[in-house]
Amino acid sequence: MAWETRGNRNYFYRKKRIGGKVKSEYVGFGDDAALIERCGQLEKQRAEAEAEKLREKKAEAEAIDEQINKLSEINQTLVDALFLVNGFYRHKGQWRKKRK
Repeated sequence: MAWETRGNRNYFYRKKRIGGKVKSEYVGFGDDAALIERCGQLEKQRAEAEAEKLREKKAEAEAIDEQINKLSEINQTLVDALFLVNGFYRHKGQWRKKRK
């Protein structure tokens, strides 16, 4: 969004990228255009705050996933130890009971 001076007046334009080219869209001039610009700024701030909340939630979820992965590794180690103590061994990834 930008104000452009043409002659003695300031006009407000929005810039949009369409098909790889930037197009100018006339919005208006004067107080009405200033109000529209302010609404656009508020909308942009709201979107940025929402994106920040989303980033925080994503980071929190990743931290939880990391904790779950660590617990899963610990659990697998305990299960492996339990099988070994009870006389099992691994053969091609499968647990098998030792013959007596």
